[in-house]
Amino acid sequence: MPVGEAWAPANGKAAIASGEARPFSLQTDARHDLYEATLQERLRAAEEDLRKSREFHARSADVVHKQKFVPAKSTKPLTEVSAYEIRSEKRAEERRKWEAAAAAARADRERQQRQAEIEKLKREAEEIAALRKSMVPHARPATVLKAKPFKPQLASARSATCTKA
Repeated sequence: MPVGEAWAPANGKAAIASGEARPFSLQTDARHDLYEATLQERLRAAEEDLRKSREFHARSADVVHKQKFVPAKSTKPLTEVSAYEIRSEKRAEERRKWEAAAAAARADRERQQRQAEIEKLKREAEEIAALRKSMVPHARPATVLKAKPFKPQLASARSATCTKA
């Protein structure tokens, strides 16, 4: 029994010889061919547009047949000159008033600050005077002597009492 017959393919297709190479059939090849065709078409259309844009096309000669331009006299009345006021002059006057008011307010603030400083100095001088007055030493009252008055004794009598003890 020959060995090759037992190993025949089941689907009925003939076996491909092992040394034969077959190219792959990929979808990318078909997509590439389609892209190349569209690219060539776009390039051809762009070249055609460029060629047409370079051609000379003269405009129609309507200017030769038109009437000459004649300006018409204006129907508007002439502009009348009226008195006007320059804004900068009014603004300068407002600025002078504002600066005068600001100077008065500044002077008032400075006067109040000087007055407050003078009052503060007076208060500090009064506090220092009161502090100095309170720092003067005074004799303390002898409240102990009121309950038990001091009685002077002779030294000999005192020494005798001390030795007895």
